[in-house]
Amino acid sequence: MRKRHIAAIVVLVLVSSVCYAQKSKAISGAVWSWSEKCSREQSRDLGIQVLVGDRAIYESSVPICPTKYGAKPKTIVFHFEGGHIFQDKHRTQRTQIIEGNIWPAGSDPGAVLFGLSFATEHQVLLNTVHAAKADRESRSEIDRGMWVRTFPVRSN
Repeated sequence: MRKRHIAAIVVLVLVSSVCYAQKSKAISGAVWSWSEKCSREQSRDLGIQVLVGDRAIYESSVPICPTKYGAKPKTIVFHFEGGHIFQDKHRTQRTQIIEGNIWPAGSDPGAVLFGLSFATEHQVLLNTVHAAKADRESRSEIDRGMWVRTFPVRSN
């Protein structure tokens, strides 16, 4: 059962990446992409936080830069304790471990699109997209009481 859920997530990631990459290629000029291959001169870091209530369950940053084509898929995997009700119907227990995934879902001229999914061992709980502005903070309530916050990281 878990293999089918993971396969469904992988298919969704690949399909969304292809669709958004094709859309991005049609746009003249560069688009912002999450890529490990950004040059130092063009790169900037974008902070990512996933919050449940006021508690951060994931925090990190990724390099973004202007490119002519969208990034190749890469997935960040993280885990946290349950206790949240997803989509007002999927109740998780505090003893359950929830897996979170973040991947590049596409690019637009002013934003990087991040795909996010959350699952237990037996069930996909939530699958969504967050549009992160490259030059300013962006916040999305992806589920009741669950937020994604992205922001430019200032270099010292």
